[in-house]
Amino acid sequence: MTATFPGFRVERYNLQLTRLTAFSSTQIPRPETRFVGTNVPRYNSPELDALIDRMIVTVPVNERNQVIGQILHHMSGNVIGMGIFYSADTQFVSNRITNVVGSAQPADFEGSYRWDIAR
Repeated sequence: MTATFPGFRVERYNLQLTRLTAFSSTQIPRPETRFVGTNVPRYNSPELDALIDRMIVTVPVNERNQVIGQILHHMSGNVIGMGIFYSADTQFVSNRITNVVGSAQPADFEGSYRWDIAR
């Protein structure tokens, strides 16, 4: 069985911390894993793997944040991925907005013509 992949691929990823583990070399899609894996760019770096492993086992928040900073520095310095478009979700953080109906999910503007600001 031969796997074929497109030469150009557009995917949407969020920027949650759980997504950082997707760039581990253990997640590279390979024939032996039937091309299953989350490291789609197939980036392979022992340095990044070591940082990801440290992030997973580090519990203290300050130390963990330092490791996350090192991961982001590595990823941006080596341009592992480059965003070509970004989307933004809208959220309201006020109890002064009234007449909101619907699912109250980000970017859900159902019935927005009825919204008002309480005085």
